[in-house]
Amino acid sequence: MPVMNVEIMGTVLYANQKSTSIVYTIDDGEDIIQCIVWIPDEFRMRQNTSNVPGLEFIEIGNVVRVMGELNNYMGAIQIVAQPGTISKPE
Repeated sequence: MPVMNVEIMGTVLYANQKSTSIVYTIDDGEDIIQCIVWIPDEFRMRQNTSNVPGLEFIEIGNVVRVMGELNNYMGAIQIVAQPGTISKPE
């Protein structure tokens, strides 16, 4: 049975905001992994997603915990996450 849901912890290296999503590049110490977060409809018109609940603290250099679903996008492993499934480790 294939693994679908994963949890990783790593450092945010890069963030690329688009109109409907934000793609984070995360270094978990073993690999560099892309994590895509779909922006909820009610927040898509905003230029700055720092007001989106669950995304306000994510900045380059922060260590984060990501829970999401594994996806294969153009031959690369990617984690698809929702706002609120990315958190600061305790």
